[in-house]
Amino acid sequence: RERLGVDLRDSQILLLGAGGAARAAAFALCHENISSLTIANRKLERAQALVNDVQKDIPSTTAIPIEDTYLGRSARVADLIVNATSIGMSHGGNEGRSPLSADHIQPGTTVFDMVYTPTETALLAETRKAGALGLGGLWMLVYQGASGFELWTGKIAPVDIMYRAAETAL
Repeated sequence: RERLGVDLRDSQILLLGAGGAARAAAFALCHENISSLTIANRKLERAQALVNDVQKDIPSTTAIPIEDTYLGRSARVADLIVNATSIGMSHGGNEGRSPLSADHIQPGTTVFDMVYTPTETALLAETRKAGALGLGGLWMLVYQGASGFELWTGKIAPVDIMYRAAETAL
């Protein structure tokens, strides 16, 4: 939110994935006064379990399979799309792939791809092609490190320096 400058209040969110990173995102969204959350996952039961965990805070929460028909429909109405899957990650089975194509992403949509390697994922390329705003996962990784730095040292983390170092390292 800080890097994109978006206000999530009353937004419709599409969350791709239902693992640990998706759970963290879903619970963070519980405090953002969003209007709806759709969780898409390969295993529908896992998405439904996450829906059950956040539904008291986000009443309009649904689970869908991560299949093109359902996904495309949900993506087209989303204000924010969060990719919390490994699709597109370097050295993985889905390297170079995108969970969504540009025709599923509306120009006014914001896309956050938690994948941080490569820094330019196929999803971010599709996002730009659609004329939408996108952000890669490197900032999330840096903020996780910054949180640990502050916890251990009691000092404010030099986030911009950390980002440049992470960018260089990757």
